Amino acid sequence: MSTADDGWKGQRGREVRLRAYHRDKKANAPCWICAQRRDGGYGPIDYAAKPSSTDLSYEPDHYYPRARFPELALDLANIRACHRKCNRARQDKAVLDPIGNASLSWRRKG
Repeated sequence: MSTADDGWKGQRGREVRLRAYHRDKKANAPCWICAQRRDGGYGPIDYAAKPSSTDLSYEPDHYYPRARFPELALDLANIRACHRKCNRARQDKAVLDPIGNASLSWRRKG
């Protein structure tokens, strides 16, 4: 399956985008890409702006990119709140070590 037929551009994709938008707006969700930076990133997402209309407006981002995981394109759990600017800069790059680096101590045997 390619991104051309993953459903994101169709009616089901519009429904998922709308659900994600309302979920994230209600929670006032921060941009998952830049909000955790030391300098504070770009600030809050502008939920008052039309989605995907300005650099700081809301844009749904696929945690696991559609290009590599088209089967997750319509999975609401795969959608994160994001600034349009951050989403466009990230493109389809991989997620960066989301749970930290593993310690070798767990491998030790009794």
